[in-house]
Amino acid sequence: MCLNFTPSGKRLVGGGLDVDHNLAVFDVSGDGAVIWKDKSGPDVIIDVNWNNREDSFTTIGVKHYSVWSESDKKFS
Repeated sequence: MCLNFTPSGKRLVGGGLDVDHNLAVFDVSGDGAVIWKDKSGPDVIIDVNWNNREDSFTTIGVKHYSVWSESDKKFS
């Protein structure tokens, strides 16, 4: 499992070790509610990092990476 807070500390993204390697974004500035979740696919995620604008994050694994962004409707 990997976790990373936004630079402001308002959101937390987590990547799971389940079969689908689910991702979830939590609003930790409020009640901790899940504000977005999705399956990342069959490849293991070993790290996740937010960008400085807090509107996208990158997941990194062995021989792959993905950028998840609000503007691409991949998360909101």
